[in-house]
Amino acid sequence: MRKPLRLIIPIFVVGVIATLIIISLLSPNPTFPEAKTIAIVPGAASIVSWAEDKPLLIIGHEDGSVTMWDFSKEPVEERLIAPRYNSWVMKTSLSPAQSRLATGYADGTLMVWNLSDHTLEYTSTPSRYTIDRLAWNSDNRFLAAASIDVVSVVDLETDAEVQRFDQGVISLHWEPNSYLLIGKLWAGTGGVTVWDTQTGNVVTELRYTGMPGLPSPDGKRVLGSGIWDIETGQQITQCSGCFVATWSYAWSSDSEQVAIGSGPFMCFEGSLYCVKDYNIRAWNVETDLEPTVLSGHTNTVVSLVWHPQGRQITSVSMDNTARNWDVPNQSLLQSFYVGDLSHIRDVALTLAETW
Repeated sequence: MRKPLRLIIPIFVVGVIATLIIISLLSPNPTFPEAKTIAIVPGAASIVSWAEDKPLLIIGHEDGSVTMWDFSKEPVEERLIAPRYNSWVMKTSLSPAQSRLATGYADGTLMVWNLSDHTLEYTSTPSRYTIDRLAWNSDNRFLAAASIDVVSVVDLETDAEVQRFDQGVISLHWEPNSYLLIGKLWAGTGGVTVWDTQTGNVVTELRYTGMPGLPSPDGKRVLGSGIWDIETGQQITQCSGCFVATWSYAWSSDSEQVAIGSGPFMCFEGSLYCVKDYNIRAWNVETDLEPTVLSGHTNTVVSLVWHPQGRQITSVSMDNTARNWDVPNQSLLQSFYVGDLSHIRDVALTLAETW
């Protein structure tokens, strides 16, 4: 006598589930290389950052002190750079020659330390608010510090503030020559102020709504709601269909290609229409009217970097993955789990020389 069909289906489902459970229990767990703790940093940290080309870890503490850990030494060497202060350290930045360290504090104070003898070279309080943006020019002479209401530019040869901009600031960038690019956002409008450190004059104002400006490696252009000429302030090209990225953006090393990463509230250029979009868009600023779209991330793309040959991009997303992409073929090459990034809003991404 045949069993009713209504009994066969549940039995089959239960059998499939049981089989899957047994397979999962018998499958070996993934193995990972053992990690070794080589240093334990005491005290509550308020900011942690790595030097770009040396194994130097800089730690700002809630008690206002700053320590530097040199992992090239054996054993690991710890140095106290700045003593205790009555405010949290909120931002640190090494000069390009790694001879000075700038520190920004929650009470609006700026300090500059000489790393050879650990002496305090400069101090000021340019704002009532947190100093959370710092930028050095290439010859280590000028330092820009910013809060939500002001940008202070200091000449460390004269220990004097040589320029001051009273404006809200999103980003600070020095381009390779003498220009400081100040990305600003005022009540829905934004743009970039281009300031010349050699003459002390504002070169131009790039006015647009969108992302903060990022200069090209050759110092001739800036990415910000299109591509702009730094000298003339004119928009020289615009990628049709590209989104305004407020999270991540990158130039290729030859200054010919641009990539932007999206997230919540991405808006079409020149429009108030905004959607959630987690794609990466890349294009050649000279030839492309339509971008190459790289799809796969499921959350905000927080960091991008071009590989030296200009064909591949590495991205990091709040979906907890890092991915390598082949741009011309619009294909995903590799994907890595990088840990919980749900509370991360900024990732500094650099490439190893072997990539």
